[in-house]
Amino acid sequence: MRQPKYLSPTSIAKYWDEPEEFYLQYIAENRPPRFPQTAPMSVGSAFDAFIKNYYHEHLFGKGHDPAFTKEAIFEEQVEPHNRDWAWHAGEYAFQAYRTSGAAVDLLVELQNAQGTPRFEFTLQEDIFGVPLLGKPDVYFINKEGRPIVLDWKVNGFCSKYNKSPAKGYVRIRDGWTGKASRGAGNAHKDAHVMKVDGFRTNVATTMEHVDLKWAAQLATYAWLMGATVGEEFLCAIDQLCCKPDGGEAFAKSSNPEEKVYVEQPLIRIAEHRCQISKSFQEETRDKYVKLWGIIHDGENWFFRDLPKEESQRRQGMLDLMHSAFEHNEDNAEGTDELFQELMGR
Repeated sequence: MRQPKYLSPTSIAKYWDEPEEFYLQYIAENRPPRFPQTAPMSVGSAFDAFIKNYYHEHLFGKGHDPAFTKEAIFEEQVEPHNRDWAWHAGEYAFQAYRTSGAAVDLLVELQNAQGTPRFEFTLQEDIFGVPLLGKPDVYFINKEGRPIVLDWKVNGFCSKYNKSPAKGYVRIRDGWTGKASRGAGNAHKDAHVMKVDGFRTNVATTMEHVDLKWAAQLATYAWLMGATVGEEFLCAIDQLCCKPDGGEAFAKSSNPEEKVYVEQPLIRIAEHRCQISKSFQEETRDKYVKLWGIIHDGENWFFRDLPKEESQRRQGMLDLMHSAFEHNEDNAEGTDELFQELMGR
């Protein structure tokens, strides 16, 4: 087995959900082709470019750091095959976020923060004996001295169906003007909203009951920023929930002979603000420790739900799976497409 240098929220989530896919992506001797960025994934990455540039310019001034131009973040995060479409989709989502008022309210929080807010940065640290890596969207300490980890999610932009917000939000906003949606401006029916160190917080639930992956991700980021396992900290998700409206607009393409149409769904912003329980943090830590031990204990025994010999046979099969379709460089693209299809990707 190959041995990764660190674990991340993305990798641990993959291990929980699809251990064979984790094996192929991270530790197989014959690593398969990387799964290309999908259109839905590219929308979130493009939105990141617009929103992080917006805050950076308001807080530090235009041109303060070339790495925080829209173009720089966009090109780093969005793969070339998505760029013509994703630029306009990300800008559309960003404008909905601004229209809702969520962007300005967060800007006020950031302007009043203690110290300097941080955006789009990479952290790598050995925590509880496991090297972890994370890339928080935003980290700041509010004026009451409470550390806040915030992440943005864009859900359902390319879907034919309405994406409902996760339960427990402290407020939901419309990203459009005109007739308001039902419940606009209100909290989720099961939320109990109180001010915790100046932050509107749902004290009736914890993040793992909203979304397990969000909770593991934000816990990891908090630990990398210095929180101890089990410590109380506030975490935040601004979830952009999209509903198809049948609208689309023509967007300019880098290829003048190609027409690019961008969906224009209705977008609502659900603001999730809560803590992560001590027990879930400990459970997440234990999963990191267990997985790191399996990979590095020298046993060559990955699938621990199987006897060692059977696990090794499965590992050997997965190690050879991609090489079975290898031919030559001229056919590399077709080989990768066939492998992706066979793996259900």
